[in-house]
Amino acid sequence: KNMGAQEVRTLLSLDGGRTLRPFLLPVEKVVDPLQVYLATRVNGYWADAHVSVSNRPNPIVEKARGILKAVVAAAQPGSSAAQLMSVVQQHLGTAGEHAITKGGVGAGIGLSQDEAPYLSNGSDDRLQAGDVLSLRVGLEESGTHAICSTIVAIHAAGNEVLLYS
Repeated sequence: KNMGAQEVRTLLSLDGGRTLRPFLLPVEKVVDPLQVYLATRVNGYWADAHVSVSNRPNPIVEKARGILKAVVAAAQPGSSAAQLMSVVQQHLGTAGEHAITKGGVGAGIGLSQDEAPYLSNGSDDRLQAGDVLSLRVGLEESGTHAICSTIVAIHAAGNEVLLYS
């Protein structure tokens, strides 16, 4: 009851999603597309989300969301970090990975912002029932950028999406 967040962190992009910076001052102009990163700590546990919004169709965001859905489908008990990374690679097409997400698709949620399992290149970690993950896909193509994320709980019989952003 009445337990608020212990800490909140926000970043936003003023350059179409290429870079993220702290939100310190009022933004003087409309930013479209808008890329935002939100992280909150409640009861000692961190959770985060990358959100990309626009007033017009944004094909790179839709592509990133599609790849993220494929990663979620592959996130099953026993799945390895390498398997999830290969899903991203298989769907990139002409796009490149965003500099912020390059070489990784996420990590566990816990007491720090990146917890095991570590879902990045070179990791031997495998998913198991009970894991709660922040999964993310970021793309760059033809000067446009997007990062999308979701929070997923891994169960013995599959997974459950807790948040799509």
